[in-house]
Amino acid sequence: MRGRIPVGKFWFSSLRTRLIVFLSIALLPIGSIAVYQTVRVVNEAERLAERDVLARTVRAAAELQSILQRAFGAGEGLGAAAYQEGSNTRDCIATMAHFVDASLDYTFAGFIELDGRMRCTSSGETIDYTDTVAWRSFVEDPRPTAFVTQRGDVSAQPVLVAFVPILDPDTGALLGGQAVSTPEWLTEALLESAMQDVALALVSPDGGILASNTGTTSTGAFGRIDLRPENLQVPADGRLVELPDSEGELWPVALVPLIEDWIFVAGIWGEATRPASVSFFGSHVAPGFPILMWLATTVVAYLAVNSLVLQNLRRLSWRMRRFRSDHNAMHFVMRADAPREFQTIAESYNAMVDRITEDRNTLQENVREKELLLREVHHRVKNNLQLIASILNMQIRNIASPDAKRILARVQDRVMSLSTIHKALYSGSRLDCVRADRLLAEIIDGVMNVGLPSSADVEVVVDLDPLNLDPDQAVPLSLLATEAVTNATKHLGAPSGDRPRIAVSLVCSDEDKVVFTVTNTRGKEPRHETAIDGSSLGARLIEAFASQLAGRLRVDANDREYSLVLEFRAHTGHAA
Repeated sequence: MRGRIPVGKFWFSSLRTRLIVFLSIALLPIGSIAVYQTVRVVNEAERLAERDVLARTVRAAAELQSILQRAFGAGEGLGAAAYQEGSNTRDCIATMAHFVDASLDYTFAGFIELDGRMRCTSSGETIDYTDTVAWRSFVEDPRPTAFVTQRGDVSAQPVLVAFVPILDPDTGALLGGQAVSTPEWLTEALLESAMQDVALALVSPDGGILASNTGTTSTGAFGRIDLRPENLQVPADGRLVELPDSEGELWPVALVPLIEDWIFVAGIWGEATRPASVSFFGSHVAPGFPILMWLATTVVAYLAVNSLVLQNLRRLSWRMRRFRSDHNAMHFVMRADAPREFQTIAESYNAMVDRITEDRNTLQENVREKELLLREVHHRVKNNLQLIASILNMQIRNIASPDAKRILARVQDRVMSLSTIHKALYSGSRLDCVRADRLLAEIIDGVMNVGLPSSADVEVVVDLDPLNLDPDQAVPLSLLATEAVTNATKHLGAPSGDRPRIAVSLVCSDEDKVVFTVTNTRGKEPRHETAIDGSSLGARLIEAFASQLAGRLRVDANDREYSLVLEFRAHTGHAA
């Protein structure tokens, strides 16, 4: 008996599944190379883009540096002129006003004296910075600086202020400070013209935004990034770093020192132009394209093979299964667009089906003829045996000797048993086996009618399990049953207080083991007289028939019962 295929093996045994697996494996190297190359290209493109940000930030820093350098240079010149004017405030104011009016790049200029008052201004106003923290810090550490204010003290507009210390050329002592204001829109315009797709900003060492091209009121991405150049050790040629925002997302930031270590230009991808970085199989979205192409190639290859091969194989397999279950199945017709190889297979299959069908019909006809002949043989044998039995009966009537009559009557019973067997063979639905239970029932009934007078008060019990036997076993079993039941009727006795009893049973087990038992009671002889002789020929015949059945014969006897038990193994099994 074939074992059941495990679920996993059954799943993989499908041609469709194996085809998909093998196609995927075949395309895996190409897909892997494509993914690897794409990842490299994407990474290289990102590196080039980041380097481009750094390079463009350096260019923008150069532009801004020129603005601040001009502002610082103008401040140094104006501060020196203002100091030389001394107490001539009117001439100093005129100088400052002329400078501002002559240039569109500056909106204000003014000189602060050591007392913290700005008396010399381009607007003519006097501004007091004596108590401001910025002025006190400047006095303690006088160095050029720049800052952005959203509302200038004079212009009331956003301005970038460049503040330069004025020192004594001989002693280096601080003489005052010169302020030059540049409109912030000019700085932003320069930042935007230098970098259209990257956000730029002027950043102080502590991360303060002095100016940016994201607007005067919005710092954009710079407001979400913890940007402190003083902690990053930015070299003179700039540095590219990745800094997290408030949500933990990394942003590439280019930092370039504008003037020494106190003002920097920062470049960062703008939110509208920053390249999307969507996670896909552990990389960016771009490597997903070759993976999708790999999957698409696998699907297309499978569909092609399925259309050209698998569908035709399934149709052919279905037709073969149908032919196996339906011998009258029609020819297999291949689709018109099927490959030429499958057309050839279909033609060969149809030719084979025709040949098999023709041979099967011929064999069936031959079997039917042989079956008819065999039934006719059994019928003729049965008729001949009945003729012999009739001749014996005529002879019995002409013999005067009682012993001779008994002997011939036993012979006649055996001949009739053989006749009954051949009748069962040709009248049954099958010739290769006989229903042994029905045959035994008929034989036992015939023996009882002959061996027991109609007036005999005998209990007869017959219990026979359904059993199919081939003729080679059915014949000796039937003859053995004839002899055994005849002996039972001969030696039948009545136990004290009980009726005489004969029991015949045929028991079949699952292992094709058969037990045939004939039992008769013993005791007081019945009132009738049996016509069976007492020769030992019956015992010898029983042993011979048991030997033909390859069975084991035993006798169980006591004062009340006598049992003949035969055990053998059936060749064809139980009846359905």
